[in-house]
Amino acid sequence: MARTVTEIQARKALSKLPGNYREIFFERSSGFSLRMLNGRVEAPNSRSHEGFSLLSRSGKDVRFGAFPRLDRIEEDVAEFCRSNGFAEESEPAAASAKIAVLEPGDPLSDAEPIFSVLSRVPEIAGKHPFVTSYEVVANFSYRAYAVATSKGAFGKDLQKYHSFYVILSGKRDGAHEEVMGKITGTDILHRFDAESLLGLFEQTARDLDRALSGESAPSGEMDVVIGNESGGTIIHEAVGHGLEADLQSSSVYRGKLGQKVASDEVTVVDDPTIPGLRGFYALDHEGNPAKKTVLIEKGVLVSYMHQNRTAELFGTESTGHARRESYACETLVRMGSTYLAPGKHSKEEIVASVKDGLYVSKMGGGQVNTVTGDFVFKVASGFRIRNGKKAESVRGANISGNGPRMLSEIRMVGNDLEHFDGGTCGKGQQMPVSDATPTVLVRLKVTG
Repeated sequence: MARTVTEIQARKALSKLPGNYREIFFERSSGFSLRMLNGRVEAPNSRSHEGFSLLSRSGKDVRFGAFPRLDRIEEDVAEFCRSNGFAEESEPAAASAKIAVLEPGDPLSDAEPIFSVLSRVPEIAGKHPFVTSYEVVANFSYRAYAVATSKGAFGKDLQKYHSFYVILSGKRDGAHEEVMGKITGTDILHRFDAESLLGLFEQTARDLDRALSGESAPSGEMDVVIGNESGGTIIHEAVGHGLEADLQSSSVYRGKLGQKVASDEVTVVDDPTIPGLRGFYALDHEGNPAKKTVLIEKGVLVSYMHQNRTAELFGTESTGHARRESYACETLVRMGSTYLAPGKHSKEEIVASVKDGLYVSKMGGGQVNTVTGDFVFKVASGFRIRNGKKAESVRGANISGNGPRMLSEIRMVGNDLEHFDGGTCGKGQQMPVSDATPTVLVRLKVTG
């Protein structure tokens, strides 16, 4: 089985394709996952795949093909050309060969510490009588890829995605709640020990206990403090998607480059180069280096996120945000690690400024309309704020608002950008991402 791709091989394949832009993408991936549901460990799931894809683009004419074997490159390229009516060209291959070793790694060996942890979970779960159901999931994924384009790019990368999820459901006095805790990132095996993983289970149980004991959520428009420990889901969903260039035909931020779109307190950044985060990568899937991109600077929209195609349409350069779920998919503009930059206020100062409001310590799921900017999110864990202090916990709260309006009305931004969350974004294709926000104060609608 072919496990290496040379630059000569890639250039030779590209030389057979017409088009203003040509691309060939090679991939080998492997993965392993374990799942325990209420004490029962399900059969482990191992997975692997390999293949490559070809793309030829001239204006709106796009030809794309995906092929599941790396040892049939020449045959499949020839068939792709014949089926699309392309005449073979004789452009010479590159003179030097750079080897891209596509060896993703062995996820099973990295998963070994999880087995001993799972054996101790039922005993720990039994200490919490309010827990009615529990689920523990561990995922280990490795992805090696190489890409060459007619723009001169040729490179390789290896991405490792590890995650550990604890999902607890509970019931008390007629109240039902579900809480999730997680550890995610790239190449973070040092965090997958018994102390960290069992500690996560205990922390999630405490969060569930607090949610079940909480008072009913208030309703109405009020001051909301989103704590830095809650992650940046609201920035990713309510702001980030609207700044992806391939959504600009319908985005609420369409045509607003250089315009004021937020308060002076707001700077939004996407930076896939931060090591260890789930949204980290060195090279995007068009061979462009990942780089820090400032999207909104002190309230002014200064850039969208771009891939090669959208960069051509906007007359600019790619920002290194072309990503794809697998070799069988065309690239989309995707976030890496998106965050609201820190401000000048302490968390204590922000909370003390609120007479009556809601403190969000953990964000749940939600949805956003990128056309209008309207959003709604569940508050997985929250507290009332009374006279400048955190008071009783609340349950069943949701917050809603409008992304651009929220950005323009943020009144205080904390200096405590410390906690990046990690997850999977489902914009047509599943993609690992990270997000974060310092503590912020804004006015939103709260419903129970």
